[in-house]
Amino acid sequence: MARYFIHLQLRGDQILDTEGREFATLDAVHKEAVASARQMIAFDLMQGLPLSEALDGVIDICDGGGATVAFVPFPQAAELRVIQGSSILSTDSMATWTN
Repeated sequence: MARYFIHLQLRGDQILDTEGREFATLDAVHKEAVASARQMIAFDLMQGLPLSEALDGVIDICDGGGATVAFVPFPQAAELRVIQGSSILSTDSMATWTN
């Protein structure tokens, strides 16, 4: 098990993980970071933040020596895609859809 530190850069603020957590593999900590990013995005959207603000974040994964070994940009974690032909997600319907 190796200790990793998950630092958060969120809308101009930086929150440092000073304790870290042990994970069996880098893949395991990366999956945890992606899940955390998705939870933060969902929370922000439920609170009414615009999508552009909810996606304004990055999680940096650092090893015990302080070196960044991976990072998770929030847009990548959200896996946002515009699906052509979808009545909800196509660019045409996004431009005309109203509440």
